[in-house]
Amino acid sequence: MMKKVIKWSVGIIFAVAFAFLYAHVDNMTFLYNQDIDTSEYVNTGILQNTKLSQSFVCEEAFLDGIQVKCSSVGNVENVSISYIIEEETTKIRVAEGVVEGIEIKNNKFNKIKFDRIENCKGKKYKITFEENGSDPINGVSFYFAEDLKSNKAFILGGEEIERYSLVVRTFSHRFDFETFGVVIIFLVYIAIFLKILYKLFK
Repeated sequence: MMKKVIKWSVGIIFAVAFAFLYAHVDNMTFLYNQDIDTSEYVNTGILQNTKLSQSFVCEEAFLDGIQVKCSSVGNVENVSISYIIEEETTKIRVAEGVVEGIEIKNNKFNKIKFDRIENCKGKKYKITFEENGSDPINGVSFYFAEDLKSNKAFILGGEEIERYSLVVRTFSHRFDFETFGVVIIFLVYIAIFLKILYKLFK
């Protein structure tokens, strides 16, 4: 009896530990309207001698990166994308970096990680992208989508485009209760299933 209790205790501890580790995921916050069909996304075209920016209010306590939908056009070997994230009120830069054009995955969400930004919740930020080394036929373009409920400013080439948002999302790598619960339920289901099988073929 004692061996059985120990066996089950070890199994439960292992299951909870596994679920806890697995539940640390990139929690996404979408800055655009997810209900819009992807076929309705608007392409910015190559950002030649211009910038685009998107403001947003952070919903998480910290930020670890962004995912932005891009497409590469022509030869992008000599093209790079620089990005800056700053607090809108103080203009303090909290993150910046460069992504090489050859690293861009065409027509996909491209993950950009940066050093964690702490104490973000409720603060207003602005992401700005600028392209370097592009020309009219070689470069990287972005996407934006209609967002009628948006109160976030989307600016392309110095001009604010109302009721549209850049197709971008932020992420925070943290423990997610929903994922934890799903994994626990799945492990319990597997345990019950194996127990039933064991009894059937015993």
